[in-house]
Amino acid sequence: MADERVQRRLAAIMAADVVGYSRLMGADEAATLAALKAHRKELVDAKIAEHQGRIVKLIGDGMLVEFTSVVNAVACAAEIQRKMRERNADVPEERRIEFRIGINLGDIILDEDDIYGDGVNVAARLESIAKPGGISISASVREHIGNRLDIAFEDTGEQVLKNIERPVRVYRVTLGPSTTVAAIGAGVDKRHPNALNDTMRAELEQARDCYRRRAWADAFDALCRADQEMPLEAEDLERLAISAFLTNRDDDCLRALDRSYHTYLDAGECARAVRAAFWLGFRLAGRGEIGPATGWFARAQRLLENEATDCVERGYLLLPTVEQQLAAGDYDAAFRVATAAVEIGERFREADLVAAALHLQGRVLIRKGQIESGLAHLDEAMVAVTAGELSPLMTGLIYCSVIAACQEVYALSRAREWTSALAQWCNAQPQIVAFTGSCLVHRAEIMQLGGAWRDAIEEAGRACERFLKGIDPQPPAPAFYQRAEMHRLRGEFSGAEEDYQRARQFGREPQPGLALLRLAQGRKEAAAATTRRVMSAITDPLRRARFLPAHIEIVLAAGEIEEADRACRELEEIAAGFETGVLGAMAAQARGAVALAGGEAEAALVALRRALEVWQEIEAPYETARVRVLIGLACRVLRDEDSAELELAAARATFEQLGATPDLARIDALTLGARPGKRHGLTVRELQVLRLVSAGKTNGAIAAELFLSERTIERHVSNIFTKLDLPSRAAATAWAYERRLI
Repeated sequence: MADERVQRRLAAIMAADVVGYSRLMGADEAATLAALKAHRKELVDAKIAEHQGRIVKLIGDGMLVEFTSVVNAVACAAEIQRKMRERNADVPEERRIEFRIGINLGDIILDEDDIYGDGVNVAARLESIAKPGGISISASVREHIGNRLDIAFEDTGEQVLKNIERPVRVYRVTLGPSTTVAAIGAGVDKRHPNALNDTMRAELEQARDCYRRRAWADAFDALCRADQEMPLEAEDLERLAISAFLTNRDDDCLRALDRSYHTYLDAGECARAVRAAFWLGFRLAGRGEIGPATGWFARAQRLLENEATDCVERGYLLLPTVEQQLAAGDYDAAFRVATAAVEIGERFREADLVAAALHLQGRVLIRKGQIESGLAHLDEAMVAVTAGELSPLMTGLIYCSVIAACQEVYALSRAREWTSALAQWCNAQPQIVAFTGSCLVHRAEIMQLGGAWRDAIEEAGRACERFLKGIDPQPPAPAFYQRAEMHRLRGEFSGAEEDYQRARQFGREPQPGLALLRLAQGRKEAAAATTRRVMSAITDPLRRARFLPAHIEIVLAAGEIEEADRACRELEEIAAGFETGVLGAMAAQARGAVALAGGEAEAALVALRRALEVWQEIEAPYETARVRVLIGLACRVLRDEDSAELELAAARATFEQLGATPDLARIDALTLGARPGKRHGLTVRELQVLRLVSAGKTNGAIAAELFLSERTIERHVSNIFTKLDLPSRAAATAWAYERRLI
């Protein structure tokens, strides 16, 4: 019997609500109530009556309205929102009253003057997802409207609405200058709002498709064209900003972010406005514009203070604080704030925030000397990066920051791995410009360490040429510095000088490379003066560790052994505090050089052999050869000429292979002074070949190892037999063993 009393009917339901009502009331209760009453009396109630609607009930700052006509419901809502824009034109942003409106066509249940049912529930949920000043409608409403109204609709796809069992396809109403009922089936004039919207929709769809395909330059161009047809909405302005950033159009990026910020703010979407303000501050900080960056971060923070609800943007605004504390050396505070950011990111399931905060935790731990734990945090952040779980912008930023952090503590295997992954990521997006130059520099650094010098100088050169040809508008100062380093090591001093100066011009201190160039040019005093100036300005231990080896080499060459010893002790202390193998090798190599200069050859050998082991393990041929030179000199001091000749010969072969002309000249000077032929007549190269023969290697294997032809090796072997009067390889091996040459 109860079911028989239930009355149902099909109706268009409009749900409306005031945006930020609690905030408005908290700011000025009396003024808010008066303004809302005036809007109701002068506009809202009148429009509802005009369009034959019935106010079912008022719910606090909202209302529920029933219409018998879908067209009337949408026309009424559009007129209310258009008129509210006019009424708010001269009202300060913080005092504006704006409505969200949702409209649904569905079955309702009548209970005296009240209504219930899914038709009502869906309308209420559509209102909750509408933009401030906007209207969201269901697919059933859109279907019934057809072409009856001179307004356009944006299909936002199926949306999952709270407590609604099935997803609902939602459309946004695009408001034109007026809303009238059109004749059914009438044609649309080319200047009609729908015609304009069709053009814009085509441009937007193309732009969004390019964006999804990560064709960043095409996305930027298409979004700009759409923006000329009609100003972009906030979400598309964000896409424009990201496309601009990834194609290194910095000014365009900042303008789009600024517009996005104000568009969200005008719409009452405080959290999204905060996100736009965060990225504005971030990008300005990256450009070195600290004052404006700080201003945007402060503006974002102030907006959040007026926002009652919790949101993920609170976590993003913690990131600049971590960076500031990290730079100030307040590592404990930085780690606490980064941890809070991770927790917010995890609570909101925001992968970008979690990865960014995790990687900051890793950087903080590294600075605290907790290398393994810090690297583990970086690895965890990189899981999300390499799995493609992050936005393109955050992906590139974390790639570069993690690689830099790994290089800072000489975690070279990780640096190689992440650099390779970054290269693959960049190559998969041919139109990306941002991060590509950094990737090329990182690759050049890895190639240099691994001994692929020709490839290294080409990679650095590619980064430089991208700027010189206008492909990359950002001056790649690190690329010019890296190319200068390669020129210096190869003895191309004029090219090195030019690129060091370009690095300086574009904001990169060209040290210690330029000081080492002066040393190679014989200008010891100038080199020493420069490196002392640089060291006096650096306080961070890891940065000092990067400069100390060059400083020690230069002051040793200038005859300042005590100064070199003090610097060496500092380097040893830093290496002990951070406990990385490469830092230990750098300190051991420096200690060996200082001990050798002080006449302590035996102590030098102990330290140098420790360094040699590490350089060989990480396959760093140039560093290995430099240590071999020092070992050879120490052996010579101890009158072990045969070992000295072998070490110097091995070093010479490496320098020759790399093209390290200055080091080759030094080796030749050292070996010429030794005159090894006095005792057995063998040259340095012949001693090197003899050592490999004694190890059981064939002529072909020796030729491959020394990068010589097999015919040349045959000639060397023949010369060895002749000079030593030996009949065979076995006899030559025995001769070498007897004299402890192997």
